[in-house]
Parts: sequence; structure tokens; C-alpha cells
Amino acid sequence: MTKKSKTLISILLFVVLFGGLLLTATFTDLQVSDILTRHALASHSYYTNDPFGATFESVGSAPVYFMLAFSIQILFWGVRRFWKKRPIKDIVEVIGVIAGTAAYYAFLSETVGYLLQHLNAESYKGSAFLSGIALFLAALFMLFGTLAVKNFSDESIKKLINFAFAMICTVILANAVVAIVKIPFGRMRYRAMNCEGGQSIGGFDNFTRWYVANGQHLTKDEMRALFGTTDALKSFPSGHTCSAGTVYCLLM
Repeated sequence: MTKKSKTLISILLFVVLFGGLLLTATFTDLQVSDILTRHALASHSYYTNDPFGATFESVGSAPVYFMLAFSIQILFWGVRRFWKKRPIKDIVEVIGVIAGTAAYYAFLSETVGYLLQHLNAESYKGSAFLSGIALFLAALFMLFGTLAVKNFSDESIKKLINFAFAMICTVILANAVVAIVKIPFGRMRYRAMNCEGGQSIGGFDNFTRWYVANGQHLTKDEMRALFGTTDALKSFPSGHTCSAGTVYCLLM
């Protein structure tokens, strides 16, 4: 089987699976969520009590952050080995180090944030101490990751440059679209409808299909009072699903 045939089959498989899941979700979304959360989300609770669910919620976006950092490290060595003009070369290298560190920091910050939520310790979220530790670890990850990529041959680096550019552009575009679309759609999260605050305003009567644009019909102060968070109206599109789809598309 040729590479072109494999790519075509992968694309067709993705379209069929995506279409089937989209059709299923459109008409059975709430019922499926009821089944999946039956033993993982207690009545009137916002956060799951299931260790498996909490763990994968915390690290679900990790592959994207690591692939993004890896791509930046590839480009770093591409610039270092094949670019000749200074000071542009030096400036781009510094930007690469900062960007790679930022990718690792975003991963650590997001993961720790989810863990603090599940541990009922959100008061520590954003503290200078935890931010400092996250930044330090991110710098270490960037250092050792960059040194590991240094062992790649010049030929391997050249072959991976296109992948690195594709990865970076895809991650930025996909996450930008998700962040922008979440605002006008304003779909309430399942756990927001399930929690005590959500029940006080109608509970699952607030459920809407994914294609309905609700807008941000609650203010941030109202969401804090009802749910203890300001992201209760950002169920669609899913950031975790976006991460999984991005990884799939780039590896197929």
C-alpha cells in the first residue's frame, strides 16, 4: 500500500468516525453524558470524584504542549545549524527558547490548576510560589528536551522542519478557533447544570444542542456565585477534544 493510499484511508476513516460521532452527539449528547458520569460525578457536584477522570482531565492536553515544545526545539536546531546571518539568528534562537519554555509552562500551569480544583485548593491557584516552581520546571524541561534533540542528525532535522511548522500553525489556529467560538455559543457545561448552583437555575433545563448560540448569558460574578468558576459557559467546542483531534491529524 502506497503512502498516498494510507493517507487517503486515514482521512476517510477520520471523516466517517467524526461524522458518526457528530451525528450521535447531536441527538444523544445529554444521555451519553448521563451514562458516562453516572459513577464519576456526584449529584449536585461540579468536579468529578473519579480519580481516572480527574487525572485525564488534568493531563489531557499534555500531548499537544509537548509536541508544540518539540516542534520549537526542532526549529531551534534548524536555525542554529543552518542559518548564518547574525544577529537575526541569535534573536530567533532566543525567541525559540522563550516559546518552548512557555509551552512547557502552559502545560504545568494548566495541569496544576486542574489538580488544585479537584483538591479544593483553588486559593493557591496563581500564587507566585507555584508559578515560580512551574517556570523553573518548564525551563528544565526545555533545557533537557533541547539537548536531547541536539543528538538528531542534520538530515533528520531538515526532514522534521516541515512537521514542526505544521504542528505550530495547527495548534495556534485550532486553539484560537476554539477560544473564539466558545464565547458566542456559551453552552453550559454538564457539570455546571449538575451542581447545586446549576440546579438552582433550572439544572438540565439549561441544556442546549451544540449548534445553538446562547451567548455569555451569565456575568462572571453570577457564575462565580453559582458555580465557583467563570468557565461554566464554555462547554463547546471542547478544548480537550481539540487537543486529541490535533494530535490525531498530525500523526496520521
